Amino acid sequence: MSVLVYSTQGHVSFPFQGSAGLTRGTVKVEFTGLPDLFRAGEVLPGTVSLRTAGMTAILEYLPDRETQNLVVVVLHSGSAGTFRQIGAAKVEPKVSVSTDPHPGMRWDAASSSGGASIYAAVVTLTPEDAPLTIVTSGYLGRSGWKVHTITPSGVVGCLPYSEYVAKHTPAEIL
Repeated sequence: MSVLVYSTQGHVSFPFQGSAGLTRGTVKVEFTGLPDLFRAGEVLPGTVSLRTAGMTAILEYLPDRETQNLVVVVLHSGSAGTFRQIGAAKVEPKVSVSTDPHPGMRWDAASSSGGASIYAAVVTLTPEDAPLTIVTSGYLGRSGWKVHTITPSGVVGCLPYSEYVAKHTPAEIL
């Protein structure tokens, strides 16, 4: 079906690379075969092949291969505490969002410390899957929490945490 590169923080460059410190390890995502005018956030027809080695993912874009799946490449580089969780979401009765591991997770890697949160993942969504849900927060994890969702058809949404919880909390009959 298609490939979506989703950056939680806006513009990203390739290869994507980041580390939260000398002893934290470096997260890398390398792409080959992308069109010259490609921008993160666009859905491209085709699929990718994936090779991994520890905290490095090497993806080759294959424009002439067809599948019903959406391959999502998540990239996050932010200040300390800004990356929270990724997976299949549920809103719990205590009015909080938590995620279970998404069945389509193929690779993920993180480097975090008191100075930065670096995260990358590759997830395959089949047409029957629940949306992929990513939770991020603002500076040092203290404010500005957001919930990003990506459906198997490639529709992307981003809501403030409280709006997402309100939208997905069952109504109470009084």
